[in-house]
Amino acid sequence: MINIELLPQAVLAGLAPDGGLYIPEHIPELPFNWKTAWSTHSFIDLSVEILSLYISPEEISICDLRDLVERSYKTFRHQDVTSLVKLEDRKFVLELFHGPTFVFKDVALQLLGNFFKFFLRRKNARKATGKELEKLTVVGATSRDTGRCVMIFQLLQVLEGWRAAITVGTNDGPLTGLSNRY
Repeated sequence: MINIELLPQAVLAGLAPDGGLYIPEHIPELPFNWKTAWSTHSFIDLSVEILSLYISPEEISICDLRDLVERSYKTFRHQDVTSLVKLEDRKFVLELFHGPTFVFKDVALQLLGNFFKFFLRRKNARKATGKELEKLTVVGATSRDTGRCVMIFQLLQVLEGWRAAITVGTNDGPLTGLSNRY
């Protein structure tokens, strides 16, 4: 399990203090019967099973974790979220484009956006009345159109109702706000 104090810090900070990525101190073992027990799981059920190997119920209850996962993938256009399509014997392709912005990044970033909201709301709920609420600044960098799409969608949908400023760098200089150039 991930250290209870470290998970919200890792999610909200993004990068570790040394500038690298946070990684688990150890990789948990799968349950003995995972192949049979999980073989008929939906994407949602499998996600909750795997995430719960890393996240203790003291940090995020199973009920809250399931809710976060369900909210994250409800906008996907395929019932399986990521569909596995058989091409021929022993050849399959995993379709990762059924998310709201039609790109593979939706699979990770839809959940990450909901983790942002969950931990920030919890952190602010623990503050004394009258204390200034914590804010989150999300800085994203990408070199392609799909990255811009996902970042904009996250700010406008997942963080709905929150103040957002978007600056996109182009060869002609920065663009601030939304533009039909996306």
